[in-house]
Amino acid sequence: MANILIILVALLFIGSAVFRALKRKTEAGEEPENGPPEEVEPGPYLLFGVLLPFLGGCAVAYAVWAFFPLFVSAAVLLGGRVLAVGIALASAVDAFAAFRKRDSDAKAVRRKGIAGAVVLLCGLAGVGFISHVRGAPSETPLRLKSPVQGEWRVVAGGKSYLTNYHRGRPSAQNYAVDLVKVGAPDASLGAPVFAPVSGTIQNAVNTRREAGDGAAEGNLVVIQAPDGTEILLGHLMEGSIRVKRGDTVEAGQEIAACGGTGSAVEPHLHVHAERGGQAVPLLLGARGVFAVRGDVVRF
Repeated sequence: MANILIILVALLFIGSAVFRALKRKTEAGEEPENGPPEEVEPGPYLLFGVLLPFLGGCAVAYAVWAFFPLFVSAAVLLGGRVLAVGIALASAVDAFAAFRKRDSDAKAVRRKGIAGAVVLLCGLAGVGFISHVRGAPSETPLRLKSPVQGEWRVVAGGKSYLTNYHRGRPSAQNYAVDLVKVGAPDASLGAPVFAPVSGTIQNAVNTRREAGDGAAEGNLVVIQAPDGTEILLGHLMEGSIRVKRGDTVEAGQEIAACGGTGSAVEPHLHVHAERGGQAVPLLLGARGVFAVRGDVVRF
């Protein structure tokens, strides 16, 4: 239902732009009631009457496109994409109509240019804010071998409290990532989990049965890499863990299955790394990306 409402808003943007374009066309050649207005030169007209409003609309469209996966439920992602495209198309229709038939009123053009500049500044501010939220932290990241296979959506991740509820809970989890397999609601349940690094098993808990049973991480495996970094994989399925404390594992070795134990509200895989009690940023997937909430990572 939410997607439908958002798509209707996008259609409203496009429809209003088409209406304005048709109205502009029908008014072509009509003499204003108060006589000929102050004329505007072609150069300023293209800047204020066409370019600034168009760029402003495009900036807002990009900000909307990036906003939905970061801050809104994945259930309305389609609506967000359509809304962003609708805003961009409406801006393009307005710009094309303004280019084909010039406004002859300089005051109206200036007002349109000022409004376009304000929209552009707001759009750029939104783009800048989103770029900051999505940016990688300054600490040296750890690139992991794929802990899972297929396409997984990041439901929590990034350097900001706005996209990663793990921050400060405790600080060693500041760059933790929660992954849910793309597909059916229970697609993650039972999915194989692989060692993301080679190392030694520091801890393995395999007895917690369901959500709410035991610690927040549920069933877990902790691997210590040769450099001392510890990688925790949590919320694993009861009875699925194939390793025990003291075992040596190789990166890519299957060690467990994804589950929903601990504080999980749905089956997912929790991954975080720490070194000396300090959080370590993670690079995931075939391209080694710093994953942020809303990203879909292919492993």
